[in-house]
Amino acid sequence: VSQDIQGFGGLQLTENCRPLLKGEEKFVSRKFIKGKKKAFSTRSDIVFKSDADKDLFEKLKSLRLELARASNIPPYVIFHDKTLLEMVFQRPQTPHELGDIQGIGQSKKEKYGSAFLEIITQG
Repeated sequence: VSQDIQGFGGLQLTENCRPLLKGEEKFVSRKFIKGKKKAFSTRSDIVFKSDADKDLFEKLKSLRLELARASNIPPYVIFHDKTLLEMVFQRPQTPHELGDIQGIGQSKKEKYGSAFLEIITQG
């Protein structure tokens, strides 16, 4: 298959597809499964080990919102909820440990790490 660049961008069959159309070769692809699995479909799906974990999550979300508003960006650009949850459950104490959390690269660690670590270490 090739794209018709001169036309409307449609697809065209090439000479290489002839054996496939004649049944001389088989085409195999992955099966599409409807529905997308989500880690958490609603906030009520999140199960915290203690009230302290829930409180910490709310504090991290508040900090994220404050930073997002100051930068005029959506909160998820700073960190996704999944990253905040991982912070709650792993409780990193150092910038190095914070960098081990999925969703925190070097840039975000340098930009936001100290503020989030301060809240985590406070409890």
